[in-house]
Amino acid sequence: MAWRFFRNILFALCIFLIIGLLCQLNLSVTQPIEEYLAFVVTTDFSIAPVVKKIASIESLLGNWDLSSLMQGLPRISTGW
Repeated sequence: MAWRFFRNILFALCIFLIIGLLCQLNLSVTQPIEEYLAFVVTTDFSIAPVVKKIASIESLLGNWDLSSLMQGLPRISTGW
């Protein structure tokens, strides 16, 4: 478990080093990458719309009787 943690930290550091190197190079090829990274890092993501959709689906599925659905399925012989 500790090995996975250190491996993930090393991977994150490598990514940050690559991003830093791309920003310091100031090449025209890396400009779109820099703009995309700036967008991703500075965008405020909100999960509220997703939570609202899940709540509406949950209210629709809340009335379903799963046990009657399971009893209606055909029995399969496994050969045991």
